[in-house]
Amino acid sequence: MAVAPAGYRQPAQLTGLRPTTLTAADNQADFLIITTEGLLAAVEPLAEARRTEGLVTQVVDVAEIYDHFGAGHATPEAITHFLRHTAETWADPAPRYVLLVGRATYDYRNYLGQHPTQHLPALMIPVTHSGETVSDSRMADIDGDYHPDMAIGRWPVDSPAAVSDLVQRTLAYEQAPLAGHALFAADGTSAEFTDLSDYLVTESAVGDKTAVNKLYGATQETVTAGWNEGAWLVSYVGHGSLNLWGKDNVFNADGVAGLQSNGTAPPIVLQFTCLTGFFAHPTEVSLSERMLTSPDGPVLLVAATSLTLSAYQRPFALSLLNHLQDPAMTRMGDVLQAAKLELPVADLGVREISDTFGLLGDPTAKIVRP
Repeated sequence: MAVAPAGYRQPAQLTGLRPTTLTAADNQADFLIITTEGLLAAVEPLAEARRTEGLVTQVVDVAEIYDHFGAGHATPEAITHFLRHTAETWADPAPRYVLLVGRATYDYRNYLGQHPTQHLPALMIPVTHSGETVSDSRMADIDGDYHPDMAIGRWPVDSPAAVSDLVQRTLAYEQAPLAGHALFAADGTSAEFTDLSDYLVTESAVGDKTAVNKLYGATQETVTAGWNEGAWLVSYVGHGSLNLWGKDNVFNADGVAGLQSNGTAPPIVLQFTCLTGFFAHPTEVSLSERMLTSPDGPVLLVAATSLTLSAYQRPFALSLLNHLQDPAMTRMGDVLQAAKLELPVADLGVREISDTFGLLGDPTAKIVRP
């Protein structure tokens, strides 16, 4: 290629390669917190709390990952390359937990010009019913077998104040008094959903069956009232979308402001539905994000970033509830990881459950259960 002197373009900016210790073989961590430069200080109190519990914790600037594991490109693949490096090169034991702190968008190259201030990208994957979606779980699959190799969660927030609030609320959740019953809500527009909810109550180790409150075909008012009475666990089965439970509005984003903890630990929220965990829309905020950041909302939510079928959700839901009641599993990431590792991901429909159901919350959070 021949180029005349006036034909060369000038770079808008040159940034030096950041120094790093991430490539050193004597590194070791149980827990990795990956975030942006602007949120590093805000996550440090969580890191220090986990260190006092015996978890070796490292907080990593994602820009450092881009420089040394992504050739300078701000891509989700760079994060996967870094996680693979820690598992293969760092001292044993390899990291078990990963918390991503920062908002994401499916437009991570910023063609729309609407990037979050504190941007932490999510991996895009193909899915059957909605073309593409985001998957933090696949980002933690470092050996390509479609199972995540580390328990991964995300706080999709965009400011130090929001991070500090989640740190405080997560640590407070672990110490709060416990509400005794579980709330199982279901979309009443189809027996498919109420039957699945009944199956989960009957077949899972959910605890005292008499302490289960079933709300089938409920309205937003009855769901809110049942929630505010106090529950350690809330499960929803049925239709769903970005900001709505139910075909007939079982619960929506407007109802989040009415949620109250009333002095007890907020519930763990399991959503066996579609799209309520899609945290990567460039302009809209998902229902799960609204709940996570609400002052009295839950700090641990499992939700989907895509459309999936109840038949494929069923084995995952049962396994998740059973592991949630296993006293040997003390942290939420271990529960979700155990449930996913049991899934036969050779089946594409089941694989998409593993890929698209994720944790909005800290995977090292201690479970508060009866």
